[in-house]
Amino acid sequence: MHAATATVRLAWKRALATSICVYVVMLGFVHAWRTLVPLLEAQTSSLLAGFAVGIGVAMETYLAAVLSLAMVVSILEDRAGWEAVRIGSGLMEGRRISGWVLSGGLGLVSGMINRKLEEKMEGQDVMRGGWTAVMKWLGENAGLVGWFGLVVEWSYIVTSVFYFESRRRKLGVEEEKSSDAVV
Repeated sequence: MHAATATVRLAWKRALATSICVYVVMLGFVHAWRTLVPLLEAQTSSLLAGFAVGIGVAMETYLAAVLSLAMVVSILEDRAGWEAVRIGSGLMEGRRISGWVLSGGLGLVSGMINRKLEEKMEGQDVMRGGWTAVMKWLGENAGLVGWFGLVVEWSYIVTSVFYFESRRRKLGVEEEKSSDAVV
């Protein structure tokens, strides 16, 4: 029990440092992108603005994949902050499309659940009714809330498996390079 407590005590600091870096990157990207798109819409054709939106969504999905991998790196390795982000990006090398597809799929499913919850909340001020109204709303929508929780848990599992597979492949490539250099 003491060993587990010591491990958590060390890992939470790395995870916190990395999550701060993750939020800085995502907030910077999202704000820059959401500022650029209206400027493009005002200055160019809607087709070009739509193309910019598509590129922005693809880039945001890729960033989410790299930054999720960085969070796993900060937990499993003795790395934190920008170093974990750099290592996460390096692990994506050669696997960028599969990482992008995994991140996009998880984002699509969680976005669909989020959209459904927002539709159910449309026009309701649940918080105004007090805790009883909140509990009633949660009871009525427990299925969607549960599905969202499962998707979040599944994303942790998928990202961890992707990390281990990427690490294994990267170590295999490095071993091949070192054996080629010896020959």
